[in-house]
This record gives sequence, C-alpha cells and structure tokens, in this order.
Amino acid sequence: MLHMIARGATNNEIADRLYTSRRTVELHRANMMRKLGLKHLTEVIRYVPCSEASCPPELAHDSGESNPKRGS
Repeated sequence: MLHMIARGATNNEIADRLYTSRRTVELHRANMMRKLGLKHLTEVIRYVPCSEASCPPELAHDSGESNPKRGS
C-alpha cells in the first residue's frame, strides 16, 4: 500500500485495487504514517524504496542514496 501511495494513487484507486473501502484505505494510510512518523506525502515518497520493478525511472533512487528515515 505504501508503494501505491508513493506512486500517487488516490484512496479510491487503492481501495478498488485492494477490494476494500476508501475509508479502510484512509485509516490504514493514517496509521502507517503515524507509526512511521511521516506527516506529509513527500515523506512517504522518500521513505519507500524504489526499484526498477516498482517505480518509474524518474522516481527511482540512486543505489548509493541513503534513506534518513531508515537510518541507512
């Protein structure tokens, strides 16, 4: 779900794909962000590691880049 959020999917798009309600997605999103200490979508995008399979080239991180939220 975090990958879908980081790629810019809306709550409705995520709900459709996961066969659940929009409200369920909103609650899961809020809980994940709270537990990870993320307050903004830009923080989610930086937190989620990208690979060639999961992100478009313009969002893929360099392999040498560290993720400050993960302590790398």
